Amino acid sequence: MDWKAELPRKLEPTVRLLAHGYTPEEIGNELCLATSSVRNYIQEARDIVGAQNAVQLGAWYLYRYGKISRDFAPITKRIAKFFTIALLMFTTTQIDCERAFRAARRGRRRDDTEVVDDEKRYRYTA
Repeated sequence: MDWKAELPRKLEPTVRLLAHGYTPEEIGNELCLATSSVRNYIQEARDIVGAQNAVQLGAWYLYRYGKISRDFAPITKRIAKFFTIALLMFTTTQIDCERAFRAARRGRRRDDTEVVDDEKRYRYTA
């Protein structure tokens, strides 16, 4: 895909609306064009840019004219950090809840139990 390609002026409104999620029918209604003309404009723009489908064409437009970076690494890192923290919180909370439930089933309060040798055996401390 040619990230530095330039579109002719007649194709820009069509590709802009496509990048913003409009269907060819909606683009035709918005620009007062026939749906077949819109599809031809999209195909012509895809040929100029070298995109394989309309999604790639929309991504190209947002990068080229919308000042959005092609580098998704920072976003990916943030998502990975979020899910790692969420998983860590979930697992520690689940372990603490399981310990509290076990202690409650034995008739003891959570405060009265203590983990012995990092196993799941408890010693009564009262």
